[in-house]
Amino acid sequence: MARILFGIINTALNEVVYHNIVQMNSDKNLTLALLNYQPSVSSQNEGILHLSGQHEEMIVVRNGEVELIDTIDLGFPIGLDDNITGFIAEAKISLKYGGCCSTLY
Repeated sequence: MARILFGIINTALNEVVYHNIVQMNSDKNLTLALLNYQPSVSSQNEGILHLSGQHEEMIVVRNGEVELIDTIDLGFPIGLDDNITGFIAEAKISLKYGGCCSTLY
């Protein structure tokens, strides 16, 4: 479900930004990461963080260990092309309550 929602948001936002960039004769674009946290229905101590869009790496800390989640294959910069539908993907990151945190910068 999150992947469908991410695709709709990314595609719609990209279309608006792309057409505005063309209209303004600009060369600007932007990066965008969409996040959706889904708590587990079977456990109150864990959940899944859905990540979509191309941005800087996401930092996940699990019990003191640092993990970098690359987003290069999860999307395409907004406003560079009129249709980015084929570039949109999603990563699912498992998080546990009290032992994990994530950061985007």
